[in-house]
Amino acid sequence: MIFLDTNVFVFANLREYPEHELCLKRLQEIMITNELSMNIIVLVESFHILTQHLEKIDAEYRLESLINSKRIRYLDVDTNTFKEAMRLSREKNVRVNDALICASMKEHGITRILTTNEKDFGKISWIKVENPLH
Repeated sequence: MIFLDTNVFVFANLREYPEHELCLKRLQEIMITNELSMNIIVLVESFHILTQHLEKIDAEYRLESLINSKRIRYLDVDTNTFKEAMRLSREKNVRVNDALICASMKEHGITRILTTNEKDFGKISWIKVENPLH
């Protein structure tokens, strides 16, 4: 199982980004052989960014396709997850959204993340970062 970060999903969906081809290709490869996971943070961030580039109906369609995928497992986020995220944010000096992703991953025993954000996720020693741009 590998966690899908917002930036890879966004890059894979917007052709104007130079990262588009590499992120799309790697995402497609991973979906063939691995189950992906994500949480509500990724959906919220993706919708926000996609609506800056697409009509809201188009962004909604792309996210609904993601939500309905049988290859994606959605991880619940509760107040205990958020408490852990606050601690990680403070101790590792990462944005709270990224810390919430890490806390969610930890709760569910997921150690791999598909992201281009090596800077922040690399601060968490137990997370293995897979960057599709390399």
